[in-house]
Amino acid sequence: MRPRHPAMLAATAVGALALLAPAGGAAQSVLDPAGAPPGVIKIYRAWPKTGHEALAQQAGAGFTAVSNRFGTSDYWVGGSSMSGRAEILWFEGFPSHAAVERQTAALLANAGFYAASDSVWRSVAAHLDGSDVLWAFHRPELGYKPVWATPADRTLQVITFRVKPGMEADFEAVVKSFATAYTAAAVHLPWSVYQVSNGMPGPVYLMLVPMASLEAIDRDMASMGSVISKVPDFNALMAQWARSGNSVTANLYGLAPGLSRVTPEFARAGGGWWGR
Repeated sequence: MRPRHPAMLAATAVGALALLAPAGGAAQSVLDPAGAPPGVIKIYRAWPKTGHEALAQQAGAGFTAVSNRFGTSDYWVGGSSMSGRAEILWFEGFPSHAAVERQTAALLANAGFYAASDSVWRSVAAHLDGSDVLWAFHRPELGYKPVWATPADRTLQVITFRVKPGMEADFEAVVKSFATAYTAAAVHLPWSVYQVSNGMPGPVYLMLVPMASLEAIDRDMASMGSVISKVPDFNALMAQWARSGNSVTANLYGLAPGLSRVTPEFARAGGGWWGR
């Protein structure tokens, strides 16, 4: 899925990413069946009008049709909210910010693509109260067995941490402590962390938890006592979060084949589910 106007990047974000992400190759977005997290993600968020949720999703399926029609190399996973405000999300990953730029140039050179994409966007927008685009870069050292969406996943939990300016290091230390505790407790609930670089006031971190089943939440809740027992001073850790954090919001999104465009390899690994 493509935005109508490519965003400009802050130099500080580009500099930080250069230390974290590999240099890009082909002009395309990435969707690895093994679940390797991309260096950069773009999240397209849309909020349907009340009573227009299904119509917005039906119109949004047109993005896949346009990319298929023009044979472009952009791939993404999409879904809709299962909690909170009615929302549609599309997630697209890239090796780097430079790879986003290369893909944008390639798509602009594809005659007719942007006009067709804008036509779909107008159809979607007729059913929306609003939309935006976020950019975020991967923070692998903050993840726990970092993973991106895989062919087996059906749900994605997005946990948004808003952090007090200047307190990023304290917050990151809290996340690292929990990752260490999850490792010690041998709990299998992988997550990736991305730091928002553009699109909303910050500092903001996004923890992405892909799941094949909501049963993973039950297992996580059941194992919380074991995880907490692996933290040397849990009260002190919570006090550190209270000092560094402003808020935390968790929401669930059901992934939808109709709102996604995946590679043939990804679709095959999913046993046909992504082709529905």
